[in-house]
Amino acid sequence: PLMPFAECGAMSQGYIGYHLQQTITDELNKNSGLLGICGKSDFRDMLAMKMDGDKLADLAYNMYRDSIIKHIAEYYFKLEGKLDSIVFTAGVLENNSIIRCDLVNKMSNIMGISINNDMNDNIGVGKELRTGIITTNESKIPVYVVPTNEEIMILRDTYNIIK
Repeated sequence: PLMPFAECGAMSQGYIGYHLQQTITDELNKNSGLLGICGKSDFRDMLAMKMDGDKLADLAYNMYRDSIIKHIAEYYFKLEGKLDSIVFTAGVLENNSIIRCDLVNKMSNIMGISINNDMNDNIGVGKELRTGIITTNESKIPVYVVPTNEEIMILRDTYNIIK
């Protein structure tokens, strides 16, 4: 809330802009995305709701999936189909074979890729494989799953800043 001031001119005009920016940033960061659509911010929770037939979770899943496809397709067309590979990484795409399979299948006709279900199902946290290719040998564009390591990147960035 705005702080009370004795007179209108006593408040810095910059405060209003700052306050509005903080309010909007908080709203976007805390109450939008999956949470804003289905009430859950964790993909695993949303997926469980979707599997139980929740229509809002299904909508959130489809919007999430379609957003990823939109970004991949945008680059695919900008590069005139000359992609070396597609890499799924970080959190959801690194660890969830359902969304990876759905994404590849949705892009299969246009991009000439097809999923290797065995490889896709055997990559992720707590599985024997953490990294690998999840498309068939016939695919025009290979799709990889590669785990991220944010901690090592933060360590490297910090080291480079202080050295």
